[in-house]
Amino acid sequence: MRLKSLHTDFVVSLISAVLGVLICLVILQLYGGSVPSNHEVTQETIQVSAYFRNGKLVVSITNLGRKEVEVQMVFLEGKGYMDFDLLVDVPIAPGETREIETDIMQPESSGRYTVRVRLSNGQTVDTYVIVR
Repeated sequence: MRLKSLHTDFVVSLISAVLGVLICLVILQLYGGSVPSNHEVTQETIQVSAYFRNGKLVVSITNLGRKEVEVQMVFLEGKGYMDFDLLVDVPIAPGETREIETDIMQPESSGRYTVRVRLSNGQTVDTYVIVR
């Protein structure tokens, strides 16, 4: 009698596990269709340049795409150096070019620095600026 009960419990557990895996696979399959691949990210539709004006970093961004993008953050990185501006939140319409004057001050050390712009969709776009 006890053996029959163990066998029934095992079969029920096995069926539950198989159904759980199948449900997870169906959910992943349905959700996977809506996740953008790397090829769908629009990095090539954003053009970025940067320079210093009055000691502050200015970033010029052109939206060459068809959707509005929003700049969330700007970073300036170099050897042993990093600064950022978190309070940007500037929307840029398709075809529009915006200049954003950040609170990032020009570094004292000369060299090549990476300017990284983070958009609200998680995408980052890099450019470079030379400090002499």
